[in-house]
Amino acid sequence: MHLPLSVHEIFDKVSAVITTDISTVYRFTNHLLDNELLKAMPHPRLDIPGYVMHLPGETEDYVACTDCGSVEWIENLAELKKIEQELMQKLHFKATSHELRLTGVCEPCQKSNSEPEV
Repeated sequence: MHLPLSVHEIFDKVSAVITTDISTVYRFTNHLLDNELLKAMPHPRLDIPGYVMHLPGETEDYVACTDCGSVEWIENLAELKKIEQELMQKLHFKATSHELRLTGVCEPCQKSNSEPEV
């Protein structure tokens, strides 16, 4: 699973390895977004966008945990492609892209939420 990071969290990780400033991280983040190598999504703990790596050819479909904010990409499913084609045909649209976002609670969060309190 991948956890979305804010620009400041990315800066903290990058600056631990190389000397940089926050404006460089913002520029680089925008460059990665423009080239579709990062995907913006809700940050799990903040009211700002979070970012996860998104490589070319990967699906746009994902599941996000509502507790911890972790993200798991859904591999291309033949059933989903069939539904998309049927829907586009029914609505007389030509599909150019799609994004499916499902939310739920991941297994680690389910386990930590179901543990009895002492």
